[in-house]
Amino acid sequence: MTAPAPGRGGDTESPPPPGNGQPLLELRQVDKNFGPVQALVGINLTVPRGQVTALVGDNGAGKTAMIKTISGIWPPDGGSILWEGHRVQMHNPKDAAALGITTVYQDLALCDNLDIVQNMFLGHEVVHLEVLDEISMELAARSTLDSLAVTTIRSIRQPVASLSGGQRQIVAVARAVMSAIYNGMGLLNISTPVQLMVTAIVLLAALTVDRVARRGRAFRSSDA
Repeated sequence: MTAPAPGRGGDTESPPPPGNGQPLLELRQVDKNFGPVQALVGINLTVPRGQVTALVGDNGAGKTAMIKTISGIWPPDGGSILWEGHRVQMHNPKDAAALGITTVYQDLALCDNLDIVQNMFLGHEVVHLEVLDEISMELAARSTLDSLAVTTIRSIRQPVASLSGGQRQIVAVARAVMSAIYNGMGLLNISTPVQLMVTAIVLLAALTVDRVARRGRAFRSSDA
């Protein structure tokens, strides 16, 4: 399902979900301003659960602004956000994650000086008896990559700085998928320039869509 891109006076409300269930996410008349610049004006968006929703549009249309608003990075200046039918306020990404929203950002948000496991668990490290549980994190990271049929990564302990662009995208998407599957996340946002994706990341994205949708979650993609 494809919705028109947001922008000035834009309206991106998609059809309601089948049945009588509440949609997973709703934006109602959402505004976002940066000084005199109006990035989002009166945006309406409905994201049904268990479906794939794509948002496409020209550069500068407001797709990234919407992703970051949904992800808690930029709180809206007007309007309301509803999660499973309840109005919510997100002041930072931790608030969004607590609701069940995880995001792959356009810049991938990876730390070059850390290895793959450390990046996949950054900010959500597993601790046992006040010590990092390296074995559990390695097993979870490897299991996620294996389940997504990733074969191009030599070692999950290699620094992200040593990875190619396509491999970095794989790590970023796998990190979000791991959160969605193991932590019960409900909405997976991917804000990535599709024209720069290599064949491997396209295949990974297809596997991700299928896995997340089959689990009754929602998946939203923004082509920047």
